[in-house]
Amino acid sequence: MRINPNNAIAYYNLGKNFANQEKIEDAISYYRKTLHINPKKLSQALYNLCWIFTTHSDAEYRNGKDALGLAQRLCKFTRYKQPIALDSLAVAFAEVGNFDDAVSTAKKGFELALDQGPEELIQGLENRLQLYEKRHPYRQTHPEKGSN
Repeated sequence: MRINPNNAIAYYNLGKNFANQEKIEDAISYYRKTLHINPKKLSQALYNLCWIFTTHSDAEYRNGKDALGLAQRLCKFTRYKQPIALDSLAVAFAEVGNFDDAVSTAKKGFELALDQGPEELIQGLENRLQLYEKRHPYRQTHPEKGSN
């Protein structure tokens, strides 16, 4: 990064590594830097940042308004044809309390996932859809910091 401070992929990889280590503040910072450098090309950074802002078990990291904007950008970028992008939009809608749109978006994502896979995404969408129908947002569980 010293050689090329505008290497968005390097920032993305750091963000991903920090997220995997549950160093969420650092992950958010590097994902944001990634998107600042290259706002259109790294759809995975949009998805990962949206996912943190919507599903993290710690409310400190959730930000529904920003997540919704990120998910909408991701869906526009993928032309609403990628089930994972629609999944991120559905969780963002649920995070801001718009469960009707969460349900309809999750259904669209589910239908696409049936054709495109993978099975894990199909099952995840189905499970999250059931939550939205009950007017509940989705939360991921995260290991306690320092646990193995």
